[in-house]
Amino acid sequence: MAHWMNLDSPLDKATKTQENAEQHSVLGDFSDGLSSHLKAPIVGITQFVTGKTLDNSTAAKPPVQESKAHIAGTMVGDAIVFMGATAILHRVPGVGKLAPVATGAVLGVIEPLRNGEGIEDRLVHGALGAGTMAMIEHGPKFLASTGLIASAETSLMGKMAAGAAIGATTEQANKLARTGHFATLGETATGALSFGLTSGAFHGLGTVLDNRARAFAQHSRELDATSIVPAVPKLMTFLRDNVANGRANDGWHLVLGSGGSKAALTGAGVVLAARAAKLKIETIGGVSGGAVPAALAATDMASHDLLKVAKETDIATLLTQRPLFKQVVREGKKLDLLKDGIYDTQPLGEMVQGHMPKGSWPDKLWTMAVADEHAEVVFTKKGVTEYTPDGQHILSKDPPSVSDAVRATSAIPGVLASMTVFGRRLYDGALGKFGKCPADMISKHFGFPQERVIASLPVGAMTATNKRLYELAKRLSGNAEDATSQHVERAGIVVRPEVNSFHSLRFSLRPAQREEAILQGYRAALEAFARNSLIRGDALTQARQAGQSMSELEKYFAPKPSFPMPTISPLLRLTGPKPELATKS
Repeated sequence: MAHWMNLDSPLDKATKTQENAEQHSVLGDFSDGLSSHLKAPIVGITQFVTGKTLDNSTAAKPPVQESKAHIAGTMVGDAIVFMGATAILHRVPGVGKLAPVATGAVLGVIEPLRNGEGIEDRLVHGALGAGTMAMIEHGPKFLASTGLIASAETSLMGKMAAGAAIGATTEQANKLARTGHFATLGETATGALSFGLTSGAFHGLGTVLDNRARAFAQHSRELDATSIVPAVPKLMTFLRDNVANGRANDGWHLVLGSGGSKAALTGAGVVLAARAAKLKIETIGGVSGGAVPAALAATDMASHDLLKVAKETDIATLLTQRPLFKQVVREGKKLDLLKDGIYDTQPLGEMVQGHMPKGSWPDKLWTMAVADEHAEVVFTKKGVTEYTPDGQHILSKDPPSVSDAVRATSAIPGVLASMTVFGRRLYDGALGKFGKCPADMISKHFGFPQERVIASLPVGAMTATNKRLYELAKRLSGNAEDATSQHVERAGIVVRPEVNSFHSLRFSLRPAQREEAILQGYRAALEAFARNSLIRGDALTQARQAGQSMSELEKYFAPKPSFPMPTISPLLRLTGPKPELATKS
C-alpha cells in the first residue's frame, strides 16, 4: 500500500510532462532570441557585402508573436553585442567617450534589412541607433536636472527610471520612423522595461558588485582585531553606505592645476581628501606648482609622509637665484623673457626625484609643458607626445626623469628658468590652450570621460603684477586667445580652494601659511566630494573633524597600529588576503 501511494498518478505524469514541455519551450525561446541577435551583425554585414536583403538571405524571420523568454533572449544578445562593440570602438583613436554613440550608429548601419528595405534604410537605422545611445548617455543627466527623477549619477533607481523613460521614447520614435504608426502600449512597455533594466545594469549593478566585493574584503581585514558580534551591525552599515556610494571607486582622474606655491600646498590637501574619501585614483597629473604634489602622490607615498613633506618643505630654499644681472649688464647677453628666469629649479627637481621609487616614473603620473609655436608636450611613463596644430607626434617612447618633467612644467617665464627636453624648449604647462588646469587633456590624450575627472585650481589673493605676468606669458607662448578660458569647469568635479594670506608667486612662507593652504585644499575637496555623494555618514563626519586643524589632520592620517596576532576567527578573512603586519595610512 505504501509503495502504491508513492506512485505518480496519470494526472501527475501529465502535469509533469506539461511542465517539462513548458520549461523546454522557455529555454528554447530564450536560446532562439539570444542566438538570432548574436548572429544579427554577421547577417547584416553579409547583406551589406552581397547586396542581398531578407528576401533571399539565410536570416530567419522573427516570430510573429514573441514570447517573454524570446524577448529576454534578444535583450541579452543585444547587450552582449553592444558591450563587445563598444569595447572595441573605445580603443579606436579619436572615438573615446563617444564610443557608445558610435556603437549605436555602427550597429544600426549593419542591422539586417527587412523585406522592402534598401540601402537608404541603413542610414536611417544608423541615425536612430546613434540617437538612441545619445539619449541613453545624456538623457539621465537631463532628466535628473529637471527634478523628475533622483540623481541619475548616484541613484540606481534614478538610472533605471531614466532608462525606462528613454526606452519608451525611443520605441515610439523607432516605430514611427519604420512604419509611420505609433507603437502599441505593450511595445512601449517592453521598450521601457528593456532600456530601464539595461541602463541600471550597465551603470550600476556591475560596478556596485565589483567594488563592494573589494571594499568588503578590505573592511573584513580591518575587523580582525575586534569581536565578530559587535562588528556585524557596523558591517551592515558599511555595506549599506557603500552601495549607496557606488561611484566612489569607479575610478577617477585627478588633475592639480597651477598656482605656484599655493597650488603645491592646496594640491597636497586635495590628495589627502581623496584618500579620506577612499577614492580610486587611476591617474594623477599636474602642471606648474600642482605637478609637485601630483608626482609625490603618484608614488603612493603614505599619507602621513605626504603631509609631512608638504608641511615642512620651504620651496624658497629649493630655488637658486641666477646671475641674470651680471649676464645682461656686464656680459651684454640679450634677455629672453620667455626662456630666462630669475631662479633655477634644479634643487626643486632633485627633491621630487629623491622621492621616486628607484628613480623610476610612477605608473599613474602625467604632466605637460608648453613648447614654441602653439605646441604642448605630454609626459607619461609610456613616453613623450607633442601636440601641434598639425597633429600629434611621438618625441620619445621613454619618459625623461621626473625631475626634468616637473622643472619643465613649472618654468614660469621671467621667474623660473625654462628647460630643454628632447630638443624642445619647454615652459609652464599652465600656458597651454587648456588653461591653468588642463582637465581637457585627460580626454584628449587618454580618452578618459570628462565626468570622471577631478580638477583642482586654487583661487584667492592674486596681485595685479601676477595677473599681468600670466597674461604676458600667455601671449609670449602664443596662447593669448585662451587667457580667460574656463576649461576646468568642464571636469566632473571641480575643487577651488581659496587662500588669501599669500599670492601664488610667493615662495618663502611661514609655517602657518603652509598649514593654512594644505587645510584649505583638504576642506574644499572634501566638501566637493560630499556634494557628489562620494563620502557620507560617519566617514564624512570624521574626515570633517580632521580638517579643523593641522594637529587633527596629522592625527587622522597617523600610521595605524599593527596587530601581529589577530584575535578573532579567520571567518572574515575568507573574503581576501591575510592582513599585513602594518597598515599604511
